[in-house]
Amino acid sequence: MTAFYGVFGHKEIPQNNFADIVKEMKSKMKVLNDHLNGKYYLVGDNVTIADIMLAVYLIVPFQTVFDGGYRKAIPHLTEWFERVTSLPSVVKYCGYVKMTDKPFKAFDPKAKVEPIK
Repeated sequence: MTAFYGVFGHKEIPQNNFADIVKEMKSKMKVLNDHLNGKYYLVGDNVTIADIMLAVYLIVPFQTVFDGGYRKAIPHLTEWFERVTSLPSVVKYCGYVKMTDKPFKAFDPKAKVEPIK
């Protein structure tokens, strides 16, 4: 999750390092996607604390770097994530999760800030 320090500007991460970190994270998500193939939850047919913990952990990646195109490559993980994050108890504490349409890039401290019109 070190990539998110770079997304939010807490740590300066060069764009090529940032891309490598995101690539590694996405490869791990494909493994999880394969695990969820044909399954409703991580372990069995009922939601467990494992589902809740992992889904909450993945909220920021789904909101920042897992764009719509990538989510199509991990359909089982995406369906599971939407299922778990739409549970009333998760919504109560985390709110509704809006997934990103375009992936964020690493924060650039030298970028010019456009004034709001």
